[in-house]
Amino acid sequence: MSEKTGADYERSDIAPAVVGWIAIGLALFVLAVPLVMPLVFPQSIYRGNPAARPALVSDAPPLEVQPSDRMRRQREADREFATTYGWIDRDRKIVRIPVSRAVERLLQIGLPDWPSQ
Repeated sequence: MSEKTGADYERSDIAPAVVGWIAIGLALFVLAVPLVMPLVFPQSIYRGNPAARPALVSDAPPLEVQPSDRMRRQREADREFATTYGWIDRDRKIVRIPVSRAVERLLQIGLPDWPSQ
């Protein structure tokens, strides 16, 4: 094996003229975009009053002033619902039972048509 002496370089580098044309094209693009955008999106040239509040839709939910209080009340209501007895539909005689009692009952009688171990 023979050893090469001296430094070598990549022979397939891009020509400096191409780099220049790419730079010129990029500069023209950066300058042209702000001029062309209003033609493509004409609504972008109208500026709204930043001091004006956005119009609220009538069915929009109100702003929560103290969301942690509402969350606490909701959790208490959910806990009560899951741990107490109550009517779902009196006319059809459908009741709800606490989750723990439902689990006990399910373990006692099982599910119909469910394979057991």
